[in-house]
Amino acid sequence: MADIRIEGVRKNSSGFTLMMLILLLFSIGFVTLMSVLSAAPGASIGKQIILSGISLLIFLFMSSGFVKASTVDRILNSRFPLILLIGALLLALFTAFFGEELNGARRWLIIGGVSVQSSELLKVAVILYLSSFFAHSQYNQNRRSRFIIASILVCGCFGVVLLQHDFSTAVMICVLILFMMLFARFDLWQILLIVFCGITLSAGAVFLEDYRKDRFMNYISGEGNFQSTWAIRAISNGGWLGCGWGAGSIKARGILPEAESDFIFAVLAEEFGFLGVLFLFFLIMVICGKGLFLADRVKHCPARFFLVLGIIFSFLSQTLVNLAVVVGLLPTTGIPLPMFSQGGSSLVCTMFMMGLLVHIAAAAEESNG
Repeated sequence: MADIRIEGVRKNSSGFTLMMLILLLFSIGFVTLMSVLSAAPGASIGKQIILSGISLLIFLFMSSGFVKASTVDRILNSRFPLILLIGALLLALFTAFFGEELNGARRWLIIGGVSVQSSELLKVAVILYLSSFFAHSQYNQNRRSRFIIASILVCGCFGVVLLQHDFSTAVMICVLILFMMLFARFDLWQILLIVFCGITLSAGAVFLEDYRKDRFMNYISGEGNFQSTWAIRAISNGGWLGCGWGAGSIKARGILPEAESDFIFAVLAEEFGFLGVLFLFFLIMVICGKGLFLADRVKHCPARFFLVLGIIFSFLSQTLVNLAVVVGLLPTTGIPLPMFSQGGSSLVCTMFMMGLLVHIAAAAEESNG
């Protein structure tokens, strides 16, 4: 029987399986977010539905057969990733000075009534640029020049995003760069030097700002982290099976700030219980595992290899940091849970990158016959 195709993805192929897993995770995130917004007074449910729909369409378009694998390869081998990176850095810098201020930070630009978080676009640009950069043999032959370029990229991203008072995202982007450098076989002393400089700059950024210093000291002392305290209570209230969709008390009582974004995992745990959380973890691990297997399959194509690694690491690291914050293992940050939190920038960028992941998986299936 001939293979059934869903816009270029063969049914029963690894690309099709990966596509279904991502759509399932997206659906769980959408259902959880609708539960939170339904209890939030003045919540823009309609706007969020539109943003989720746009994100879904972007994912389906990127994972479909409309975009040829050769087109993606040509883009990665062109100057487009560099142009995109420069544009994203300039946009992030513009946001730092002219963006919408919220809680002392300038992370968003209001465009047509929609808030755009420039650091999310910068994250995508970094992954695309490094995938292109590390794929060129001429840069790999000159180890000094590529170290200088990577160092400039780390400093530039950290400095620009830090100007937005978004310390956590600045660190996450730099860690992403270091991770990709590790697989690009940079000398160990080069990576350690950047790590040492990064830790020094991060410590300075923490202790030179009173609100960061207070947040860090409260984390060390175990005091003042009321968000994690209430989140843990909500998680424990969920029990084995949870209280049911929409029946969670933590969001209805309005005692957990950012329940629709940074702490949405607590709502999911309360409403779907331990088994629901276990299924979520299993789903995330399977997606990441399939991504790593895919990276091994496309290692003959360096650009695709680094692109897959960058997407998987960005997704997994952001997930783990968010979960660690919710349960109090890390200080409170502004890192959202991918595909779950309210807002358009993170969701659109995540679904775009996940669409690329499925696209590469489908292309690998085609090349292997």
